[in-house]
Amino acid sequence: MKKLLIDGYNLLRCRSCDIGDDLPLETQRDKLIQQVEHFSARQGYHTTLVFDNRVNPANLQRPSPALRVEYGPPGKEADDVIRQKVRRARSNRHLTVVTSDRAIHATARDHGATVIDSDSFFRMMVAGTPSPDQDNAPKAQADKYQTDLDELEVDYWKRLFEQGGDDD
Repeated sequence: MKKLLIDGYNLLRCRSCDIGDDLPLETQRDKLIQQVEHFSARQGYHTTLVFDNRVNPANLQRPSPALRVEYGPPGKEADDVIRQKVRRARSNRHLTVVTSDRAIHATARDHGATVIDSDSFFRMMVAGTPSPDQDNAPKAQADKYQTDLDELEVDYWKRLFEQGGDDD
């Protein structure tokens, strides 16, 4: 069974997300939930979408069998909930964690889960392509090129190397 564990607000705030900053946060969140639900159902994923705590937990419902939406308890961030879920899972072999948070990346990798940054996932979700999981990606190559650098850091180092190094 393929599983996705998604950092909800991290995905909602990624650069690729075009849901609309002019809308109220709850409307943005509901639109994201709908998009994730449709993607999960089409691709055959069992998905858990985790958001930071919600002041008014009314109307919490499971949108579909493919998607479970959770909110962290008061005083606990979604990041903590996600890391706890990764640590407690019996097997993370079929789990893909979606976040751009470095601490969650490290925890997920340390526990055998596949990790994809929020921008990449959002683009794949909108395009309707499946997200990478360990069954589809060669493990040796995925580990060989695994990095803790985010896109901005990679761009910085590319520019630095293109400039020809140091001037000493």
